[in-house]
Amino acid sequence: MGYVSTVSANDQHLPKERANQPRLLRSPIGRLRVIAFIEGCSFLLLLGVAMPLKYFFGMPLAVRLVGSTHGGLFVAFCAALLHVTIVERWSLLRGFVVFVSSLVPCGTFVMDRSLRREQEARRNLPALAGEISPTAS
Repeated sequence: MGYVSTVSANDQHLPKERANQPRLLRSPIGRLRVIAFIEGCSFLLLLGVAMPLKYFFGMPLAVRLVGSTHGGLFVAFCAALLHVTIVERWSLLRGFVVFVSSLVPCGTFVMDRSLRREQEARRNLPALAGEISPTAS
């Protein structure tokens, strides 16, 4: 992933410490997307690597290590999801659908498309608000 580290004209309103963050991490939805991606990768690693190592090769330590990491990432995902649900005023149904996507292998990757569209729409709201002037009648 290539992140642009320059500050654009749209980012002038951000505090200096946030303006230097990668664009994806500047919004609650962006942070949720990053955590969901990492959590989804850890889930696939648990199912596709650690579980076969345990059951086919007798290496239970793999599940213990990867499972613990995945559990921590899942808790972080739930916290980020709760934050987005509150800040963005999502309905309980929307939050539930995103939560369920984390329980299905590759579900977070599929849900990312919807989250990306929503994040881009919210990013473009200030620009759209500027185009609609209150004096235009």
